[in-house]
Amino acid sequence: MKKTIRCVAAVDCGTTATKCALVDLAGRMRVEATLPATVLTAPSGCRGLDADALCEAVLSALTVCVADPRTAGAEILACSVTGQRASVVCLDARDRPVGPAFSWQDMRGAPELAVLRERIPDADYFRLTGLPNFPAFTLAKLLWLNAHEPQRARRVHRYALLSDFMLHALGADWITDTSNASLTGLLDVTTRTWSTALFDLAGLDAGRFGPLVEPGTPVGRLSRDAARRTGLPEGLPLVAGAGDQQCAGLGAGVAAPGAVEITLGTVAVPLCASARPLLDPQRRVTCCVHAAPGMWNNEGLQQASGFSLVWLARLLHHGRANRFGPTAWRAAGDMQPGADGVLFLPYLLGAGAPWWNAAASGVLLGLRDSHGPAHLLRAALEGIAFENRAILDVFRELGVPVSDVRLTGSGSRQPAWSRIQANLYGLPVVTLENPQATLVGAAILAACGAGVYASVPDAVQHMVHPMARIEPDPEQRVAYDALYARYVEVRQRLDAVNVWDRIGRMD
Repeated sequence: MKKTIRCVAAVDCGTTATKCALVDLAGRMRVEATLPATVLTAPSGCRGLDADALCEAVLSALTVCVADPRTAGAEILACSVTGQRASVVCLDARDRPVGPAFSWQDMRGAPELAVLRERIPDADYFRLTGLPNFPAFTLAKLLWLNAHEPQRARRVHRYALLSDFMLHALGADWITDTSNASLTGLLDVTTRTWSTALFDLAGLDAGRFGPLVEPGTPVGRLSRDAARRTGLPEGLPLVAGAGDQQCAGLGAGVAAPGAVEITLGTVAVPLCASARPLLDPQRRVTCCVHAAPGMWNNEGLQQASGFSLVWLARLLHHGRANRFGPTAWRAAGDMQPGADGVLFLPYLLGAGAPWWNAAASGVLLGLRDSHGPAHLLRAALEGIAFENRAILDVFRELGVPVSDVRLTGSGSRQPAWSRIQANLYGLPVVTLENPQATLVGAAILAACGAGVYASVPDAVQHMVHPMARIEPDPEQRVAYDALYARYVEVRQRLDAVNVWDRIGRMD
């Protein structure tokens, strides 16, 4: 007799794609469906999301997974949702979206944060929230809305982060999980509660967010309509997920101090776990609520890592391709460290951690007529890794143990990039059987919420599987130490002459 597959459903509302999967209790993806995500852009700097279209994408992707013959007869135990953090949907009294949702990439709120800075200094704000006063986080979007679209703002009855919105669309109660909430810029990260002082300073109402719950908490059951649309069983337990980066940490096995996880997706995010909130006195890396119960995490957000590779591929292929082929990857991987003198600073969407300069722009330096596409690709891979190393250095300064680096996301599938990173960080690099650690992390929370595993660490032991371990090459490590020093010097000199502001003022 064929054994019944027991699995959970995991949903990831990502920046560039909506992904759904059925994941078995050993953490292996049984089926998966991916649909592209549409970002609404305008010359004004708006980067928005169509929340209703996102709902349709999630329902469609879940339908594809459930209908797949490979999981016919599977017992589905629960569903959890993760997604891009800081993105927010504004809803009216009937819970309908009031205009497009704000993407985390929308940076229009920087001037409003400057006004807030007059009420609470950056150092005090960081001590309270664990975040820099930076426009990527939710607070800036809400301040911008109140300042620039007051009529729209008056119609808003509820604020829903993207995971909140999707869970409610499936049938859950309105909630906000603490890990996603810690990227709003409105959570007291130490107490894991909303900061009433910040809401008052910002002129916002904390009651417009859902009640706070910890990741992995059951928050409702699948509605009849969602069951009809997807084929999932009506009444299926719905479980609060966590932010996509925190879920990626779980899915890589980083639920306790030691290893560091680095997501290599649209953004690059090094993440480590800690048993208490660690606040960097220089405010270079964030401190957030982790997906593992009772844990916190430090992380450093790079605004445009995979985005930089897509941009470069389109540039070199005249817009006909958004990725490099195997030949370019082999050529870039075969080069010696340094890309024959080319440096790339990956600030196409501004500089995130540890510099936090929204005005910074991308730089290609050292170009000669002998350079070709492979040199530019190698320089981009190294530039992204240089930024990650700067973040790892901050983790070490904070006393975080860094034993090895776990790579996740689409970029972890490239052996050449894994070798570059092992040599540049001077640390063993571990790849995973399933590089889609965000979905695995959401599945871990779903399995815990369904009562399959007694704890998140127990679930991690059963559901996370390392694949390869790459040790650093001593000679290349020495070469990269020198190149990294040069990279930091170049960056500091650009800052010293305030080149970013000068470029921004050119008409």
